[in-house]
Amino acid sequence: VREEAKNFLGRKTRLDPFKPNPTRQEKAAAKRGVGGPDPDNPRLDVSGKGMRSPWNQQVAAMFSRVYVESPEAVSSDRREVEAAFLAHVPALCKQARKQDPDVHEDMNAVSRNRRRVRRRKLGKTRWETTFVMTELKHISKWINRLGTDGNSDDKSDGDDDSTGHQNRGATYWIVPLQWRSDDLVNMLRVLDVLHVSTHFNPEGKPDPGNWPRIRRERQSSASNPHAVQAVPRLPRNFYSQLWLDALTDQEFDRLEIRSEEVDLSIPGNVEQ
Repeated sequence: VREEAKNFLGRKTRLDPFKPNPTRQEKAAAKRGVGGPDPDNPRLDVSGKGMRSPWNQQVAAMFSRVYVESPEAVSSDRREVEAAFLAHVPALCKQARKQDPDVHEDMNAVSRNRRRVRRRKLGKTRWETTFVMTELKHISKWINRLGTDGNSDDKSDGDDDSTGHQNRGATYWIVPLQWRSDDLVNMLRVLDVLHVSTHFNPEGKPDPGNWPRIRRERQSSASNPHAVQAVPRLPRNFYSQLWLDALTDQEFDRLEIRSEEVDLSIPGNVEQ
């Protein structure tokens, strides 16, 4: 399919440029069932913004009709060929962004925005989870105070789909925030586990619908303590002492750290 797709799109090698992306107006019209890709001059949307968009699905359908009639075809099932073509689109988008820096930056911006939305949702679910058990209500306002920037970023090893939702089976690797203390990180991990536990009914069966994202930690190299802006005006034990020791006096003063300490220990019944 990959080789035939290359020929279908008018490219001899993977280094050859792609035809111009369809315009926003063209894609909107195709979504309404008006116009669409030209069978005699098929253009794929490799902007990365809608890899499974109606436009690209129409291109996949065109390709499947051509492919099944080719002597090189290994399948006569058009649905199977369309699925294989669409599965190849992310790789074609990567080739396109290497050729065009503007496309590369555009896709980076989309990725950053999606990651920030995930962080915002993560912070919201953690705050809501503090009300699950009365023993955790004392940290509710501080978990809320963390905001979006106080929750760790993550990077997916799978591409997001055209709607911006996660792909099933994708693993999201945590990008740790070096300024947070181990006690705070442990508490946040407990809140994540508690949130997952709310997705079971009283009989112990999982609830229907989408489950929380799979977030995993992996060994990462030490990062520059100045690279990430820490959330200010938090209790002192929310900050890593090692990270604080690396700050200048001015950087330390700008944090306006609260002198009080909040109990971040895990209650026994919660731990069980």
